[in-house]
Amino acid sequence: MGSSPISPVDNLPPPWYDCLVQTQFEQNIMACENKLHLDINGIIRSVAVIAVGLPVALSVSGATNALTRAAESAAEKDAATVVVEELRAEATRSCVNWLVSKVDSKLEREAKNEIDDAFGGEVSYKEACKYILR
Repeated sequence: MGSSPISPVDNLPPPWYDCLVQTQFEQNIMACENKLHLDINGIIRSVAVIAVGLPVALSVSGATNALTRAAESAAEKDAATVVVEELRAEATRSCVNWLVSKVDSKLEREAKNEIDDAFGGEVSYKEACKYILR
């Protein structure tokens, strides 16, 4: 038995069968070609979107990870930084008092004593305050 134009030919899938039947009857050949082109165009469009979008998405996530790591490392302070910050917090007011006080005044003597206590001994007040207030 031969194959009729209504039955599937060689077990082709339905979209191909529709195109084959339309071609056999020479009706609406453009509709059949457009249907095939839309499928191919959709596939090409999807591949293009993935080819462009994937590297962009990966680079954005990489940049985000790098910024996160940089923020974490900046948040971690080493021991020297912690000591200097504590010393500055403790001695800043005393250095300002020493700088603005009159020579041999009560304020100057109190400021010198507080600076000595902050540093743990007698220091050069000019150099110590220069370091603390910089």
